[in-house]
Amino acid sequence: MKRFGGLFDEIVSPRNLWRAWGDFRRGKRGRPSVLRFERHADRHIMQLHRALVAGSYRPSGYRTHLIRQPKVRLISAAPVRDRVVHHAVHRVLAPLLDRGLVEHTYACLPGRGAHRAVLGPHRFCHCSPSSVPARSRSR
Repeated sequence: MKRFGGLFDEIVSPRNLWRAWGDFRRGKRGRPSVLRFERHADRHIMQLHRALVAGSYRPSGYRTHLIRQPKVRLISAAPVRDRVVHHAVHRVLAPLLDRGLVEHTYACLPGRGAHRAVLGPHRFCHCSPSSVPARSRSR
């Protein structure tokens, strides 16, 4: 297995944390918790950077609530601060980890998903794409 150095410094860099914040807030800017963080984003990002570098960062507890549509289920959400850290880690590690995945890994990857997963095995069988049910063909 290949090893990579300097990843921690890259993850906790202010530049990466700012980009992670930008990634996280996309589509969530009207939410009260995101607005509170954004109001003092400079201070929050730098505090987060210092805590990560010092080793004093500790994730907070998750907030849980019930969703009733389309069915009843319990949702747990990390605070904005923790989700910025999640995005920062993902921004650095995902490109490195994705390279090592087999071609036929489909879940939770951009450009891959259920439709590609259904169509993938057909390349290995002796059937034509026209024998794939119409509902599972990609559009």
